[in-house]
Amino acid sequence: MPHNQRVPPDAVNRRQRGESVACSAPSIAASGRGASTAPVNFNSFYECAVVTGSMRQDTIARIEIDASGRLHVSPSAEKFPHIYREAMEVHWDAQQSSLYSPPPREWSFPRWFRQIKAAARRQGCELRLVDGTEWKNVGENVRRALERRTDGEEARDDETP
Repeated sequence: MPHNQRVPPDAVNRRQRGESVACSAPSIAASGRGASTAPVNFNSFYECAVVTGSMRQDTIARIEIDASGRLHVSPSAEKFPHIYREAMEVHWDAQQSSLYSPPPREWSFPRWFRQIKAAARRQGCELRLVDGTEWKNVGENVRRALERRTDGEEARDDETP
């Protein structure tokens, strides 16, 4: 990645307020005489982070299925109070510091896990399972299915744990 690509320091805060984010990225000059660095507006912080290589990383501290059947994914450090803006049916529980899904209807837990991780990526953060992740009220079959999602195996919408 060229050294001249960068995300503005306040990009995360601006994105969370719903503002567009302009990042510096190389672009081909209209004259065709070569590359230049110019501000590029992206529709989401995710697009900006991917293009500029500024995706944040966080580990998943806890995964829980609550009494209502919602899947909760708790990041170790990151907070996502504006995740609802991604319009992906993923929400933030400030008391538990967790991203959560609605109770599974048509989608399985592995599919919701993938959706939660995708919503976090759109906010500029890659969430990763680690050996120290705490599992609460998650059956062994569901746990294995969620762990497979981190091994690069694609989840199918119709799968059941």
